[in-house]
Amino acid sequence: MDTRSKIVSLEAALEAAQAPKSAAITGYFDPVTVEHARSLEASRRECGGPLVVFITEPPEPVMSAAARAEVVAGIAAVDLVALAPDGVDVTGARHEERADADRFERLLDRVNRRR
Repeated sequence: MDTRSKIVSLEAALEAAQAPKSAAITGYFDPVTVEHARSLEASRRECGGPLVVFITEPPEPVMSAAARAEVVAGIAAVDLVALAPDGVDVTGARHEERADADRFERLLDRVNRRR
């Protein structure tokens, strides 16, 4: 399966996120880490329905939004992925942007300690 087929329009993702037992998550996913994959897998187990991920834009992205969407779509637990422009309201979503910023800082710290 070409996992890029999981990348859908914002409208389709918003509709899917309203389905019973679905879970919606917004986040930067920049860069995507194993911590993201584990968190998404746990979210999927908890909801028991479709997992819809909305890729948001960090202040200074490392990866393009399209690249992040492709990597997130490759995670088996994820059903749909959409790019979410600033200001889009994803009702009921778990917002991971702050956690993603913290993950990025921890990653930078680890890289800098290895120098």
